[in-house]
Amino acid sequence: MQLQFNYGQVDDIVWMDQTLLDCLGHPEEENGPGSVPIHQLVGSIIAGRTRDQVSMQAFIDLLFHCRDNWSLVAAMTVEDITDIIGKVTRPEQKAAWLKDTLQAIEQHSHDFNIDFLADMALDDARSWLQNFGGIGPKVAAAIMNFSTLDMPIFIVDTHVLRVLFRFGLIGRVNTWLACRRVTGSMREWRPGDFRRFHCLVKQLGQQICTATHAACRRCPLADSCQKRRPKGW
Repeated sequence: MQLQFNYGQVDDIVWMDQTLLDCLGHPEEENGPGSVPIHQLVGSIIAGRTRDQVSMQAFIDLLFHCRDNWSLVAAMTVEDITDIIGKVTRPEQKAAWLKDTLQAIEQHSHDFNIDFLADMALDDARSWLQNFGGIGPKVAAAIMNFSTLDMPIFIVDTHVLRVLFRFGLIGRVNTWLACRRVTGSMREWRPGDFRRFHCLVKQLGQQICTATHAACRRCPLADSCQKRRPKGW
């Protein structure tokens, strides 16, 4: 995580964070890490390109079925897992990822405890997680930051990447490079600071700076945004 912005861009991150905080308020997720890592891992694989309500219900159904014994899910057929999580997008693919990933983790840790990741360097923990199907840079960072691992890493999804690009903070880079730049620059930030910034920027991307329309006149960042549309658009 050595890649950093220059001082001006670091100042931009601080300004964006404070401006969005003043406008949107503190997100609930900032208050502390949430679920244990294996729950975050399973939930994050299920959640890809799926509405939050649907993915959460699918996770709850799977958790209820296995009663928190992930060995049972690892031993299930892909078809049976698909039946449980069937309302999410691409359920068959996610079911295959879940089965393979849980089987692999069980070989490493029979109780599915992956707390050891918290003692690893950020890049090493991310690389370990990304060995498994369905876990890319965004999911790996979510497991590391949002779970009880509580690691200082920035989560970049498509909404966050779009806002950072339009604002002018990054060029046309991928999610992992954007993650590295923000994480490597904000060395004084705690895990909760990265959670807050992620949630605030994501909310802006979902509600104002959307993929189909940048509502610049409603955006609290518009006055400093390098990619803002001309007045009157």
